[in-house]
Amino acid sequence: KRMSIVWTMTPEYVQYMLDASQSAFNYALQQRFGCWLGDIYAPNKDDIIYYPLMFAHAKSVIAPRLALLGDAAHVIHPIAGQGLNVGLRDIAYLHDILKSALQEGKDIGSDHILQYYAQSRSVDTRMMAAFTDQLDRLFLSKNPFIKVGRNLGLATFNHMTTFKKLACNIAMGNKGSSKLPELLRPVAGSV
Repeated sequence: KRMSIVWTMTPEYVQYMLDASQSAFNYALQQRFGCWLGDIYAPNKDDIIYYPLMFAHAKSVIAPRLALLGDAAHVIHPIAGQGLNVGLRDIAYLHDILKSALQEGKDIGSDHILQYYAQSRSVDTRMMAAFTDQLDRLFLSKNPFIKVGRNLGLATFNHMTTFKKLACNIAMGNKGSSKLPELLRPVAGSV
């Protein structure tokens, strides 16, 4: 009956919540997340970790004989829980590229091989970083029309099983690519 929550808010509101009493904090937390999970409260407000979130992507994910992966290459907002997935896709794609280069007797640290890795990951990482950044902005909006549209959109999305499954597959890296890397392919007999 424990969970981790990512709660995004403006810097001003962060300070307000940090200065609030434990009971005021728990009241605001419950108000923000609603009752659909039951009672929500922070056992100790002082244990809360907070840090500024921002859109960031390395100017280059490669350098001579070096490749950046995961959080070292791109900051993915935790609002959609995609940072780990994107990092795992980085690993899987680099694995396939290096494995293929080794099989062909090529230098795995060559500029050509590393450039191929950078190009193969560019669209996915930038799209996911931009998507999560925009999703955060959508949830922070105070505009009542945007709030209503967002809530209606989420409610509709929750009832669209086929579309939701497609979105989950895209988020996991299972769609949108003609060939999945070896490490992302389902294992025979797995669930």
